[in-house]
Amino acid sequence: MEATNGDSEKTMQSAQRHRHTDKVSSPFPELIGKGLRESWKMMALFLIISMVEGIAFITTPAPLTMADPDMHLPSTYALATGQSFNITRAPESHRQYDPRTSEVPSSMPVGGRQLLTGEARYLQGSVNGAKNALVESINPFDLTRNDEYATQCDRLNNLAEGERIITTPTRSNQYMFFAYIPQAIGMKFGFLTHANPSTCINYARASNLVCYLLLFLLAIAVIPTAKGIIALLGMLPLPVFCSSTLMTDGTLFAAVALFIAVCVRLMQRERRLNNWQVAALTVGTCLICFLKYVYIPIILLPWLACKALSGKQKVWYTASTVLVVGATVLCWQKFFGYNPERVEGLYAYNFNAALHNPFGTTFRILANVFLTTFNMVQSNPTLIVCLILLLIAWMFGQDARIAVPRRTTMQVYTLVGFIVFATLFLMYIPFLLTWTLPSESLRLDGLQVRYYYPILPLLVIPFIYRYKTGTKDLVTVHQ
Repeated sequence: MEATNGDSEKTMQSAQRHRHTDKVSSPFPELIGKGLRESWKMMALFLIISMVEGIAFITTPAPLTMADPDMHLPSTYALATGQSFNITRAPESHRQYDPRTSEVPSSMPVGGRQLLTGEARYLQGSVNGAKNALVESINPFDLTRNDEYATQCDRLNNLAEGERIITTPTRSNQYMFFAYIPQAIGMKFGFLTHANPSTCINYARASNLVCYLLLFLLAIAVIPTAKGIIALLGMLPLPVFCSSTLMTDGTLFAAVALFIAVCVRLMQRERRLNNWQVAALTVGTCLICFLKYVYIPIILLPWLACKALSGKQKVWYTASTVLVVGATVLCWQKFFGYNPERVEGLYAYNFNAALHNPFGTTFRILANVFLTTFNMVQSNPTLIVCLILLLIAWMFGQDARIAVPRRTTMQVYTLVGFIVFATLFLMYIPFLLTWTLPSESLRLDGLQVRYYYPILPLLVIPFIYRYKTGTKDLVTVHQ
């Protein structure tokens, strides 16, 4: 009888362990509840530092001091006023690029822009008083308030009475409207409170920052390991600055970080995802790709999930994502999109030149993938310091990582390396077609260091695994 009771007790304990495992492997308690309990200190540190940075950036650079203010302000205004699907003005006839002069005609009319109607203070404000500045040229450590802030606000708020309502072509259709949802929420709040344009724009900046903070907090909670690494990336000044403006780069950076956190969690998950969960993963991936299409290679990362996704699910997920993103982008470009060919006759010339010399074009892109990327990194002190800290953490944190066979480690590193390379390759193609004058120089124009930042969260992957001789199976841990 005692033995029976002992067996029964053991059985109950075993069942409890199984129930605990099932609970941990279920998505919501694992991703939210347990993640919050384990991550609150790191989340608090990230929140405090990033909020201090963000508030400093909102109150120091003027509302329209950012890259491409003539695009981000009308795009935000279009979504906030329900005009994101307005008709696009047909392209006008224009002079083609003349290779003999190596110049784009300055008198060339511009077409393919979306028509918006509204207050001139918003639709002309992106030109009057705006400062089109490269993000890397704005010193993040110069936090002194200057006269430019007040000057921009005065110009935004005090246009002539006779110019209040206008209809004008804008660049509001260059990116899909998804990218401006956070900014539009803040601007809509400003409209409801009858705030002046500069205050509405600052509300939009604040809501964009809040979205960035929430996405990164969720990423820190979700990722089962390397929480400090993902928090460090989120505290970098440049993405925080982007999120404190009307730009979309901060949201993209945070969304990619969250996606990678989810993928890392899936890599350590023992139970198979159901079809609804795979569909949710597909939808989330599509939304990230809509922000900027060139980052689509990250859809391959869930293939590292050994047990969470079956081979059939991986194929279904990848094919569905490519089809949805491709079809949506093509439809948007056809009916609402901002076609580069309508902006520059240079586009047609470069496209035809690439078709006639595919090998030379490929070599030129590859040269920039390695050389220009290296130059961009080494010229950015903040990024260099971050990479050095990551390298030190990687060298001295071997024991904290999961031991897997050497072959598994090489497969992980190879796939991540391919994703980075493919993303960089795709990134350079638009700049080859739209920004670069044909010349004998290999360098492509238009690249900014902010475009490289969404790749950084991929560097979290090396902090997950290490190889160990004699290890046969993937070790799964629940943290």
